[in-house]
Amino acid sequence: MYPYAIIFDLGLYEICIVLAVVAAMFVFRALGDKANLSAKLQNMVLLDIPFALFIGYPSAVVFQWFYNGIRDGEFADSIFAEGTGSTFYGGLIGGAAAFLLFYFICGSHKMKDKEHLRSFSKILDLAPACIAIGHAIGRVGCFFAGCCYGIRTNSPLGVYLETVPYKVLPTQLFETFFLLLLFAYLVLRFTSGKHYNLSVYLIGYGIWRFMIEFLRGDDRGETIVSFLSPSQLIAVLLCILGVALLFLQPKLYAAFPSEESVPEGAETEETPAKDDIPNEESNE
Repeated sequence: MYPYAIIFDLGLYEICIVLAVVAAMFVFRALGDKANLSAKLQNMVLLDIPFALFIGYPSAVVFQWFYNGIRDGEFADSIFAEGTGSTFYGGLIGGAAAFLLFYFICGSHKMKDKEHLRSFSKILDLAPACIAIGHAIGRVGCFFAGCCYGIRTNSPLGVYLETVPYKVLPTQLFETFFLLLLFAYLVLRFTSGKHYNLSVYLIGYGIWRFMIEFLRGDDRGETIVSFLSPSQLIAVLLCILGVALLFLQPKLYAAFPSEESVPEGAETEETPAKDDIPNEESNE
């Protein structure tokens, strides 16, 4: 829509990315206070977020370089060559891995009381809301940059972009609207004491991303699965991971028990299984 620099060579895309990071940090701080996370742990995580972004962006470019290589039949000599682009999924995967690495390594040195372990289940529940709000604002940046646009259309919903010579669907704004709804739902679940929010995010966004890909009009790239775009393939994997976590997350809660919230079905040393509790009325 407006892919031009407006201040210090920064365009609206870059400004939206900065706002997305700030919003994610703000939401984390607010939900962290709600979850009674200590200031020390919150500050460690707030330092972790820039580290995850620092690793996540190159990861996003590497993924796009790989997709481009499959599409073109050859890989560019330089991964960071002009025009390579980046993909959200690549950034999410690389950033999540970097976040967890920093979280556990730094936590083991800084958190002598092991609060980072006791609170890890809470981090799993509140992190998806932070990702959703940051992604929503980032998609507004994509709209201004003129990337990630939809198919050609003559409908009233169509818009003209500087990067496309015809009217297209603003799929960036469609996704922003969906992510805001998902963000609100995740916050409501978290503040209501609900768990499994990571699964809700992975399955919800995975289904949405798979469907919205049919309306995307930019180059979608190719994968080893010819009838799926790269984003659709990863969307399927996200849904599978989300479903798997529905079964695995109780074990994660048991491995990292919290004094305040343990989801039903997650048995810990502090909360023994019902069958293990002695029955004083029994004759045995």
